[in-house]
Amino acid sequence: MSNIKNAESAILMAQARHKKWIAHFMEKWLQPLNDMMFVAGWDALPQKVKDEMQKADPEAFAKVEERIQNLGGM
Repeated sequence: MSNIKNAESAILMAQARHKKWIAHFMEKWLQPLNDMMFVAGWDALPQKVKDEMQKADPEAFAKVEERIQNLGGM
């Protein structure tokens, strides 16, 4: 019985590690696409909307602008 439990435990551990690895891989694999979509979405916003966003929360707006510039947008 102990061997069966060991085998089942090993299979479950391997499946958990594989699932974690896949999630990490997909996050890295899709990052350029996510960045491109973020920049495109920001560029599509009208200037009036951006102005209102800046008035509402200047600190957060500055962070977004910095991220956009780091990604090559604007």
